[in-house]
Amino acid sequence: FFGGQRAEFRNADRHIMKLLRFFFIGALLLLAVGYMREILALAPEIAANPPSIKLFCSGGLTFLAVWLLFKKPFFYRFAVFEHELTHLLVAKLFFLKTLHFQVSPRKHIEGQVVVGVEGRGALTNVMSVFFSLAPYYVPTLTLCACLLYPFLMSAALRPVFFFLVGFTTFYHLLTTFLEFGFHQADIQKHGEYFSTAFILLGNIMFVGMMLGVLVYGDFGDVPGFLVRGMLNAFQ
Repeated sequence: FFGGQRAEFRNADRHIMKLLRFFFIGALLLLAVGYMREILALAPEIAANPPSIKLFCSGGLTFLAVWLLFKKPFFYRFAVFEHELTHLLVAKLFFLKTLHFQVSPRKHIEGQVVVGVEGRGALTNVMSVFFSLAPYYVPTLTLCACLLYPFLMSAALRPVFFFLVGFTTFYHLLTTFLEFGFHQADIQKHGEYFSTAFILLGNIMFVGMMLGVLVYGDFGDVPGFLVRGMLNAFQ
């Protein structure tokens, strides 16, 4: 009797978790649409082709040329290292202990970061999503370029910043495209549909923020972009 009841409770829990997962997937897709609407609102300024956009595209095209010339073995190894490093950095943001860090250029054994996480509660699951999927939505090199912004604010050096943003953004988008796949353990862990929606939203937000920086020349509109995109999802 009690065994049957426990089985029923487990089935009910599974159904509830499925419903919650569908709810979160829907919410992520709504937010993605909201932020896409904000990006489209920037289209007239982008179409005007200001110097910052030209420098951004020049940086991106330069990266593609460098990638084609040096993708093997240097960029392949670097991309593996950057992927695993992003796991590590985001895990550290949650004050998690790294148990193992490995990077290998060998086929099928590209790299691994093992993080110590205690418990299986809701908070642990949330943290796991952020650091497990981090390499697919966190533009580590672009964030590093953004840290240089205070040192590149002069009129003479600002073009260097826009060029670096283009170079590193194209790197992030290309490596994310090449690395993303349902065979990846991180993506399987959180489900194919949820992981796809989460990564899509993260990249749309990233691209939108960077386009705002390019159009307005600074980071002043980033908070507004984040708020407006969220509000657009409910309009």
